Amino acid sequence: MRTDFSRDRGLAPLLFCSTYVKRIALVVLLAVIACSSPEREAAEARDTVASWSSAGALLATEWTRGHVNDGYVKSTARVAIGELQGLEAPSRDAALRAWNELERAAERGDREAARGLVTAFRKAAER
Repeated sequence: MRTDFSRDRGLAPLLFCSTYVKRIALVVLLAVIACSSPEREAAEARDTVASWSSAGALLATEWTRGHVNDGYVKSTARVAIGELQGLEAPSRDAALRAWNELERAAERGDREAARGLVTAFRKAAER
């Protein structure tokens, strides 16, 4: 028994109707736009602050141990400061202060000052 599918149109005419396709496309577009919400951007900013703060804690620890040179600390601090300045996140200010202090400590060669910054970086990473 052979079925003639040409007579059984089902949903095919509906699916290929241009207004139906346009409506589906509009719904999909609106869903995509809704996904890039301010909440998502805020979460990404918090993640970035946490990441740079964790990197700052590690860098300060390694610098105080003498495993990293002053120039590397200064250049990394400048990059971190630039990245953090462009963010809007509650914990950004604490991380930015810590990076600024680490940069100044590296300019003075004051590894002891960096020891105290490890805690500041860790707190900023947890917020």
